[in-house]
Amino acid sequence: MDKPSSKWSLPLVAYPTDEDYNNWTLDQLLRESINRGIKLAQNKSKQVRIEALKKYDAEKKRPILPKFPILISPQKRLIQPKPIQKKIKVEMDDLERLKILNTEIEKSTQKLEMLKQKPDKDKNDMDDIQDCLKDLEFYRLQKERIRQGK
Repeated sequence: MDKPSSKWSLPLVAYPTDEDYNNWTLDQLLRESINRGIKLAQNKSKQVRIEALKKYDAEKKRPILPKFPILISPQKRLIQPKPIQKKIKVEMDDLERLKILNTEIEKSTQKLEMLKQKPDKDKNDMDDIQDCLKDLEFYRLQKERIRQGK
């Protein structure tokens, strides 16, 4: 006996035709509708089962269209070449950095004072207070580094 080749695969099977369905028994139609997941009552006639199978086959052959319209503009944007962009390096001097840090320190201090004055503090308020304290410490360290020239 010949061994099957490595390229062996199952043959492609087409959907049954109308004539095939008409030649099948009621049991075969019932089995096929169960295999395909078509829900029909047990006592349905042969013709009803044939129509249900035909409808199922037609839906499977039809391409599935997306529910939402396909956007064309993003695809066009990807195809078009992008303009050349030059990287601009923004350098701030130490005075500008110190000004920014001072404003951030002021904001955090005001927020901290506001949270401390709140009469009934919950867990979120306590977490916010801890975050403000951490931010203030970070900003002060940054200020010292700038002053030292690092």
